[in-house]
Amino acid sequence: MLSAFAILALIALATAATVAFATRAGLAAHREIVELLHLMGAQDRFIARAFEWHYFLAALIAAVCGAAFAAGAFLSAGGLEQFGLASVSFLPPLGLPLSELPWLAMVPVAASIIAWATARVSVIAALHELY
Repeated sequence: MLSAFAILALIALATAATVAFATRAGLAAHREIVELLHLMGAQDRFIARAFEWHYFLAALIAAVCGAAFAAGAFLSAGGLEQFGLASVSFLPPLGLPLSELPWLAMVPVAASIIAWATARVSVIAALHELY
């Protein structure tokens, strides 16, 4: 059980690092626009909000697609016994009970929140470095 939480923490850290890198790259790619917005009086929060929204939606869409694929894979793997394919004796059953689907639905929510928070912190930190 502890190893599962350690793996979950590593996945969350990898997600945050990926979003931070992508945010910095996006900020560098749009540097001229960000400078123009800054010169026009846009606050850091306004600029950060645009990046937050972009990465929040991207993470939400990707995580929903991944969770739907995982749910389909687990539900179909659980139905393999109907076709005479038994599970391997040394592995746990591959099926996903319907009572555990809400936990799988929490993954996109958590991933998008991690992406939102990481994008906000990364953009504001980068803007403080630049200006």
